[in-house]
Amino acid sequence: MARNALLTWFSFVLCTAVLWAALPAFAQDDSAQLIRALELKRSDAVAVLEPDPFLAPRIADRVRKVINFNDPAALAQRVDVIVLYDALHGIPHRAEFYPKLRRLLRLGGRVVNIDLPADIPEAQAVQEFTAAGFHITKSVALLPLQYFQVFE
Repeated sequence: MARNALLTWFSFVLCTAVLWAALPAFAQDDSAQLIRALELKRSDAVAVLEPDPFLAPRIADRVRKVINFNDPAALAQRVDVIVLYDALHGIPHRAEFYPKLRRLLRLGGRVVNIDLPADIPEAQAVQEFTAAGFHITKSVALLPLQYFQVFE
């Protein structure tokens, strides 16, 4: 019995390692398309909220400034673009979060929401942003596992 449990555990660890090893290759293939879809300008100041640093390092040399959401001092600035990359579903009290996004954005700025439909359905994200006074300007079927939405 202990041998079966050990084999099951080992199989789980091995499968998890294989999947994690495959993710960076998948991400690299799609990252160029993703960055183009963001439509960033050299003059943009961009705030990125992501659980793991994936997107921020890839856009740092393409924009004027990348601001980290974890730095309260940096968030005193206004930005042109806010990117929520696999982050919206993990934010508690989202109704209180959307007004903070509005205050952070410059006039004419936009919020890009990229998330997994299993974590927060696309329609629910649109409904929440709309209730907070944003309107959706673009929805792109770009990524196989995530949806890509732009709000102003």
